[in-house]
Amino acid sequence: MLRISKFMKFEAEVVVARDVIFENDSLILVHPNLAKIYGLRDGNVLEISRGDKIINLRVKISEKAPENGCLIPNNIFASYLCDTQNFKRFKAFLELSDSKATELEEIIRRLRE
Repeated sequence: MLRISKFMKFEAEVVVARDVIFENDSLILVHPNLAKIYGLRDGNVLEISRGDKIINLRVKISEKAPENGCLIPNNIFASYLCDTQNFKRFKAFLELSDSKATELEEIIRRLRE
């Protein structure tokens, strides 16, 4: 199967789940419909970019994500991507990445710069 996402960025709505905590905070939940369209699988790494902010999160396919969208837990990764006007949901560009998921220490370093 040809993986379309390997060759292009796509825009999706990302919802920040303020009441959801995951054991692994570097996750992005992707709705099965969106995953099917772009050929995404559990464990893939997505590069999420919003303006000049870019992070990599591991994919988990889940019905909990909004239809044709994504969900990230309320954590430092969400705070890094959000701003004061869009702290519950926002549009971002996503692209399959060959890199590893961004680690907490990297976000802390970026915030201190």
